[in-house]
Amino acid sequence: MPVPLVSSPFKRLLSSVARQKFGKPDFFGTSIFGWSEFGDDNEFAGIYSSLVVDGKRHQRFFPFYDYIITHTTLQNAQRSKFHNAVVAWQALGSTSRAEYKKRAIGRHMSGYNLFIREYML
Repeated sequence: MPVPLVSSPFKRLLSSVARQKFGKPDFFGTSIFGWSEFGDDNEFAGIYSSLVVDGKRHQRFFPFYDYIITHTTLQNAQRSKFHNAVVAWQALGSTSRAEYKKRAIGRHMSGYNLFIREYML
């Protein structure tokens, strides 16, 4: 049984931008596929994305998926190493942070990202 289009007061307040972005049927959206509640078994249920490249609009579809949390030994080691990297960054002084920020210029990253990158290697 299909879900009613307007089922809550919040959905009535959606702006025209949100309606166009999410492509809800019978509104301002350009696509009627993809409007669904999370967890629908409908083959068209998922996340739709529009991208304009060289003046042409491309639509991509990403199906919903179940997020699985795993705790393998290697993942826990990486999480621990990342945590230690963040703690080490927070312990740095302002002069050391400024050096990392200066080294990051031209690399399209921040000094924090450069520090984490080098720490994780």
